[in-house]
Amino acid sequence: MMKLDDALAGVERLGLDTPPFIYLIERNPAYLDLVREVFRRITAGLLTAHSSVITLTEVLTQPYRVGNDALARRYRRFLLRSRNFSLIR
Repeated sequence: MMKLDDALAGVERLGLDTPPFIYLIERNPAYLDLVREVFRRITAGLLTAHSSVITLTEVLTQPYRVGNDALARRYRRFLLRSRNFSLIR
């Protein structure tokens, strides 16, 4: 099994799809340690990361559908205010 350090060797910019955000924000036990480490590296400036504005739409759909405004706010705060991360239109 490949280690995270090996997988990210030489990587400076990382494109992220929707699942890592869901795993982190909703604390999925199968992937939480891994995504925490990836986002720790992004926050520390070891990586810059990008995702599509479509990701924002995808992560907000279910919280709004079930009326979970607190979860929607957590997603919005994380995706719109994280350091070394941007949403691409």
